Amino acid sequence: MRDSTRDCSRTGRILVADTGAFITGFTTYSGLPVATTPSVIEEVRDRESKERLGLLEATGALNVVEPPRHLVERVEREARRAGLAGRLSRADLEVLALALYLGREGRVVVASDDTAVRRLARRLGIEVTGIRYK
Repeated sequence: MRDSTRDCSRTGRILVADTGAFITGFTTYSGLPVATTPSVIEEVRDRESKERLGLLEATGALNVVEPPRHLVERVEREARRAGLAGRLSRADLEVLALALYLGREGRVVVASDDTAVRRLARRLGIEVTGIRYK
């Protein structure tokens, strides 16, 4: 797994994936470079999802990036303002912070079916797509 955002932005579009995107296989079929955080990788535990992670890594389509702390803090503040703080995991907050970070380099799309993640993403001006639910 790499920590290079330069490779993510080749196409101008980047899929920032939450745990559900890996579990469902959404990341394998998106056709986009995938970025995620170490905390999301830790949440992926089943064998099939880990195999999908390995495939993305082998093809060079996976970038694992720790988001800057100041952006995680910004997302935490906005979650509190929106009344969503108790509904978001550490991984959720970091996915949104990573989307803000990578959004400076290209068009970012967060893949999540989590209602709280989707609401906060929209509030932060981040494009979001559903995995199973549009």
